Amino acid sequence: MSENFCFIVDIINFKGKLPFEVIPGHWFRKATTEEIQRIKQELSNRSSIPDIIFFKYEQKFVPAKETGSSRQSVPLPPEDWRYYVISFKGPNDNIMDIEYSANLLKHDINIGFTFLSHEGKAFGVLYNLYILSTFFADQRIGFQQEISFGPNELLEINTNYNNITNLDNLWYANIFRAISDLHQTKMITNHSVLKVLSYFSIIECLLTHVPRPIDTIDSLTRQVSTKMSLLSNLFQRELDYTLHFPQLQKPEKVWRKLYSYRSTVAHGGEANFDGDFS
Repeated sequence: MSENFCFIVDIINFKGKLPFEVIPGHWFRKATTEEIQRIKQELSNRSSIPDIIFFKYEQKFVPAKETGSSRQSVPLPPEDWRYYVISFKGPNDNIMDIEYSANLLKHDINIGFTFLSHEGKAFGVLYNLYILSTFFADQRIGFQQEISFGPNELLEINTNYNNITNLDNLWYANIFRAISDLHQTKMITNHSVLKVLSYFSIIECLLTHVPRPIDTIDSLTRQVSTKMSLLSNLFQRELDYTLHFPQLQKPEKVWRKLYSYRSTVAHGGEANFDGDFS
C-alpha cells in the first residue's frame, strides 16, 4: 500500500480506459481490493451514513421484469463495482484544487475521503465532516443520481485545474471567492432554499457591483440579466435555456424571471409555481 488515494463518493458509470492521469501524478482509476476494504471500513464507521449506500456501489438498478416500470437491484460482479479513486504519491496539496475543478463540471463529483499512507502503511483519513454528512443525508431521500462519466470530464477537470492554479489571486480575488463559496454550498442540503440563494449570491459576486440607490436601472436584476445574456454567447458549455424555460426565448427574459423568484424567496414570500413561476 504505497499510494495515497481519494475516494469519489458519487455513483459513477464510467466509459473509457483507465487509469487516467487527471493532473500530473494524480490518477483516476478503480479502487483495488485493499482500497475497497479501507473505504468500506471508513463508511461503516460513520453512523450518519445509511447502510443502503454500500449497495449502490456494488449493485445496479434495472427495470423490474414483472412490471417494467419499477426498478429492482441486481448485484454486480466485483470487477464492475463502482468504487473510484484518485491515487497519488506524496503530499495532498493539490486535492482541494482538484475538488474545486470537479465542482465546475456539468455534473460535479465529490471527494469524500482522502486516505493517506506512510512507508507502505495506512496513516490517516482526511474529510470534511459537514460536506460529507450533508451529501449522505441527501442520499437517504433519493437525491443521489448515477453519473455518466468519461475521459471528456476528466480532461475538463484538468483544464479547470490549470485555469484555477494559474490565476493571480490578487487580481482575481472575486473569482477565487466564488470558487470557494461554491464548494461551501455543499454544506447545505439540497432541500434548503438557502442553497438556491447561495447560488444567486455567487453569480452576483462575479457579475455585479453594489447598485446605486438613486439609479433605478442599476438593479441586480438588470445587471445580471443583461450580462448573462451577453455571456451566454461566450460559454464553452452552452446553457440550454429551453430545457427548463421553453416558453422564454431570450436569456435576458429567463434571468429576469429567475431574479423575480430570488426576490420573492429572499424577502420571505412564497413562490407560486402554478402562477407567475409556472
